Amino acid sequence: MDQDIKSLLECIISEIELNNMKDLLTSSKRRRRHVFNWKQNIRKYLCQSGKSYVDYKGVYKPERSIKTLKDCKLKCKFKCGLQIVESERERVHSSFWRLGNDEKMEFYNKNVERHYKSRATTKKQNSYKKYSYFYHFIVNNVKIRVCKEFFLTTLDISQKRISYFFENFKNNDNITSSYSYRKGKHKKKTIDEALKAHIRNHINSFQKIEPHHCILNTKRWLLDGSLNLKIMYSLYQDYCKENKVDWLKEHYYRRIFNSEFSIGFTNKKNQCHFCKEKWVSEHNTLEALDNSQYFYDYLNKFKGGLS
Repeated sequence: MDQDIKSLLECIISEIELNNMKDLLTSSKRRRRHVFNWKQNIRKYLCQSGKSYVDYKGVYKPERSIKTLKDCKLKCKFKCGLQIVESERERVHSSFWRLGNDEKMEFYNKNVERHYKSRATTKKQNSYKKYSYFYHFIVNNVKIRVCKEFFLTTLDISQKRISYFFENFKNNDNITSSYSYRKGKHKKKTIDEALKAHIRNHINSFQKIEPHHCILNTKRWLLDGSLNLKIMYSLYQDYCKENKVDWLKEHYYRRIFNSEFSIGFTNKKNQCHFCKEKWVSEHNTLEALDNSQYFYDYLNKFKGGLS
């Protein structure tokens, strides 16, 4: 296996381990998304870096490499092979595939020129060719013109990339427009952090019950069993009305509760025979056990007296 691919995989594995450690330190009710670990994003990163990968159809795509289609030392108008040696070609190739999408656009802008054709090679009025492209490489701060085959085979790309750049990011007068890579960068609606803070403060205002007996080995805290998210959101609206602040929709409340807190709701399973017997001996009734808040207030007081 290629050494660069090994180092890339080690970087991905270390990122996965780091994300797992973050989950242990900041646990929540629901599993967090780790976008970097998604197979499609790993595949996209390998593709953009020129590494070998397997696409979503299961087809193997080989690594990008320098190719030679013709003898550019003797059979070339610009004598590209004599002006740029193989070591420089390898340097240009490796540096190009380390660039991001925006930097690749900048590379095309600096090294490729497009002009209207100066002469016609056919008498047809509707000629397919409209433009002439001039290709360059910058070596030792010197801009050297090369032929089309030498340019494309050095980078191992197709002519479609260059045509797409000029059709979509640069106009015919050679004035560069904004060629930022816009995919996935649409502006999303953002929620004011102050409004989110009100939700967190409201959730923290509820009295939490320590897990007991059958769910003792857990990091989750419990709320009274008479509560649920619907009731909590209704109380949150009343809380905002009293404080004269705006409130967010219910799905935001649920999202923060499930993603930032590790809290559940208690039930009758969170009891043990020892505590029940203690309760019965002091109160001479089992009727009050159905009142979970009353029972757990007593339970917390009793456990505090043991410690």
